[in-house]
Amino acid sequence: MLVRLLLALCALALAPQTPRAPQRPRDPWVQRCNLDGRPRMVVFALDADMYCAYDAQLCSFFAAWKGGLAGSGSELSIEGKRYTSGFDDHTWEVYQAGKIVAADVRWGGYWMHDGVCTLLYEVFLPDHTHFQVRETPEFNRPEELFNEEQLGDFVLFQGDDGLRRSFFAAGLPQDVRVCIRMAFSGARGKFVEAMERENPDSREGWVVLEPGKPLNNALLFWKAEESK
Repeated sequence: MLVRLLLALCALALAPQTPRAPQRPRDPWVQRCNLDGRPRMVVFALDADMYCAYDAQLCSFFAAWKGGLAGSGSELSIEGKRYTSGFDDHTWEVYQAGKIVAADVRWGGYWMHDGVCTLLYEVFLPDHTHFQVRETPEFNRPEELFNEEQLGDFVLFQGDDGLRRSFFAAGLPQDVRVCIRMAFSGARGKFVEAMERENPDSREGWVVLEPGKPLNNALLFWKAEESK
């Protein structure tokens, strides 16, 4: 298992494939709105085959789906096939000196740069220490990131629709580690650099950010619909 993990870590860093330039289906492709009756949502139109949304009030991932948006203006609703959903509570765990602490996670907005959009979360600890967690979602297919041999090793399938969530903890103190809860129900392919407490029954686990490894990539893939 350790060898497989080491190979997986090398794969993302050394993958010879160059992902295609994203083709955003909407302009603007990132939008603040009320979504499905929920306020303070941020919607990403990553690709015609991948939309996702985040809850700025709860500082959490809300959903990923294929289809689009119904409605107009700032009142929108999900339209199409939902791939996966997030959690409304118990999304973050922060540990300091090996013990869980009551961290205050606040929405910090988002940053448009280099053709992508990064979500910003401000994390405040009881001792007033502050750092930032950043997440960048993007659409990828497995063959854009892995060669043919790697696809077989990691049981991934060419053409599948993929959501890549890239996390980075900026200014993370040496005695602090962050765990972010993530669901992977319905996905037929999964690749996470560091995940703990993975539950095969509830299909969820915790993405880990820690000193020395403040960057983590989590990829989920769903079977693409066949052309008719």
